[in-house]
Amino acid sequence: MAAIHQNFDIYAGNDAELTVTVTQDGEVMSLAECSVDWVIYDAEMEIVVEKTTTDDGGIEITGEATGEFTITLDAEDTIGMRGLYTHEAKVTDGSGHQVTVLTGLAIVYDAVL
Repeated sequence: MAAIHQNFDIYAGNDAELTVTVTQDGEVMSLAECSVDWVIYDAEMEIVVEKTTTDDGGIEITGEATGEFTITLDAEDTIGMRGLYTHEAKVTDGSGHQVTVLTGLAIVYDAVL
């Protein structure tokens, strides 16, 4: 089951790194031979930010055995965003099996600078 209510906040136009540890049934999930996809989407279900482990897409698996990956948000990813969004991550294993591992809110604040 996905980890729900995994909320975070950020100021628009800022850089950030989000580190995630994936568990399943209370145990760390191995990310060996897995890919990870992550999105932020708006109230109309339109994807506004998309990251992936493939093709240097902004996600790095930093601990296969420990179930850890890091999402890198660059300043330009959130420019023009403001308000409440939803984010979620999905892991696909080497056999093509997919599981949503987290969901939550992404709160983006206005920034003057």
